[in-house]
Amino acid sequence: MNKLIIGFTLVIGLSVQAGPFSTCYEKLRSESFSKIASAENCEVATSGFSACYDKLRAERFHKLTAATQCKSAKPSFSECYDMLRSESFNKIAAAKYCDSNKEE
Repeated sequence: MNKLIIGFTLVIGLSVQAGPFSTCYEKLRSESFSKIASAENCEVATSGFSACYDKLRAERFHKLTAATQCKSAKPSFSECYDMLRSESFNKIAAAKYCDSNKEE
């Protein structure tokens, strides 16, 4: 019963901050859907579910960030997002390469 009250209070508190209740509910519902989809994508992952889900959630965050950065860009959003994603991937690959090839 306490969990129900806490959950209800959380939803009400969020709805006050985020606008109408339906908007807040849709956000929570979307998050839940993402977790289910992530579970399906992560079933064969070698890392634990939470680590894999965090990766997928970060990917979604990067898409939102890319959308913000790409609003005024000449290429289409998907082209711009692919460029930003590629840039990020290259930075990670370069960091790993540099770490493994440090001069002793």
